[in-house]
Amino acid sequence: MFLISDMVSVLNSSETRKAEFFDYLDNDTLRDSYMNEDFTKMDRIEILSKLGDNAFRIIRNKYFNAANNPNGANFKRKTLKKLAAINENFDAFIEMGRATLAKIENVSDTGNVRRILVDDSEDIVEGEDAETLAEIAGSSIEAWQVNFRGLSAHNSLSLMVKRAIETCYELDENGNQKVNEIGIPERVNSAQAVNNILMWTQGAENLGQMVEILKEKQEQHPWLSQLIAKLDESSDDETFKSQFYSNFKKYFQPYIIQYVKETKDPTGRVISTQLMNKVINQNALEKQLLEQYRAAW
Repeated sequence: MFLISDMVSVLNSSETRKAEFFDYLDNDTLRDSYMNEDFTKMDRIEILSKLGDNAFRIIRNKYFNAANNPNGANFKRKTLKKLAAINENFDAFIEMGRATLAKIENVSDTGNVRRILVDDSEDIVEGEDAETLAEIAGSSIEAWQVNFRGLSAHNSLSLMVKRAIETCYELDENGNQKVNEIGIPERVNSAQAVNNILMWTQGAENLGQMVEILKEKQEQHPWLSQLIAKLDESSDDETFKSQFYSNFKKYFQPYIIQYVKETKDPTGRVISTQLMNKVINQNALEKQLLEQYRAAW
């Protein structure tokens, strides 16, 4: 479904690249009709409406037909079997993929393509256990701070920020897109990406600090360059910057638990304290306060 989204982006931005897609239509009359359209004057919803189910057919013929695929001659038998299975069940894949395409393009129904009327950013995730929530929020954060009935980190994003992350490509160390065995560019795992950014940027006091943190992580995670380009000072997309900072400005309160331990000691009881949420880089003041607190008991 991301391939259809990419196609819409190309058609929306370039009048000279239409043949890259419409040459893969079996119907010459339909091809000529699309070639005469100026898709740069349409918005994404209008392009999807114009293409209809032909968008799926174009992607099928362009990427999943070994004879048309530029890398088809080098496909191994295992890859050819996968392509055959995809083609045999393509109608089912279309039906399964409609919801994904609707989510990517922010429409409620890819059949008659209507705009979504309700923002989905408040979706509630039910029934996640403490371990799962701890992974979402970070291993150093207690699950009760997130709550058992809480927002998924991914679903809590604004639509603009969510789309920006979901459309990022996996990149190699040279900044080139990674592709799978069929030659299709790979996207980042958006859920994992959101969780990572959430943890990396904890404690950042402003957008500038967030960007610096992401730049530090870019060497290990090259795909971040696509986000940084939207967030850097040179970018004039102030709306995206504001929403990104708002979405990832999360704070979790460190806390201390006290528990009573009954002993045979004459004093009757010993008060012990345990720091449950350890701060990795405690500054000198935090350490001093902690030592004073311990000494008081």
